[in-house]
Amino acid sequence: MITPFIQENGQLMSTDQINHKRKFAEGKKTLSSEQNDIWTPVGPLTTHWKSEDNADMDACPWQANIYCLEIAPSDPGILYIVTETGSFFRSADKGKNWELRGGSYLLNSKALAIHPNDASTLLLGTNNVVRKSTDGGLSWTNIYTNNDLWCNRIIIHPTKPDNILLCSNK
Repeated sequence: MITPFIQENGQLMSTDQINHKRKFAEGKKTLSSEQNDIWTPVGPLTTHWKSEDNADMDACPWQANIYCLEIAPSDPGILYIVTETGSFFRSADKGKNWELRGGSYLLNSKALAIHPNDASTLLLGTNNVVRKSTDGGLSWTNIYTNNDLWCNRIIIHPTKPDNILLCSNK
């Protein structure tokens, strides 16, 4: 394939330029043991069932993807994640420990926003509904409903938190 070796001006790279590019790419493919030592899994390490599927089982036998991760603007130590199975987790120590805040209802989403001044006030868009929590995700109130709504992103204005931007399929 020749395309990666064409310069912006349309000319082909010289042999020296191609060799330099290859060496650089090869160097990025492997990490030294020192670099690998800085990555440590911190969790959450358990995937929970939706209550309507397997309420009698504590955890799924597989790992779920994280659909959304947000850091509280007012307290960078507070993190929230939403998994593909709808579990909602909170960390108050920059991700070292995680607390399951919601697994009994479907909360899977890619759209989560944290109030700029209050790390416990959240907006979550999922399943035709935009939900609000004022207790860090322990309980939720539906604040907007629209059939076939799927939220892709929610943004709360950093200095005017009453202004909210919702990006969706509608």
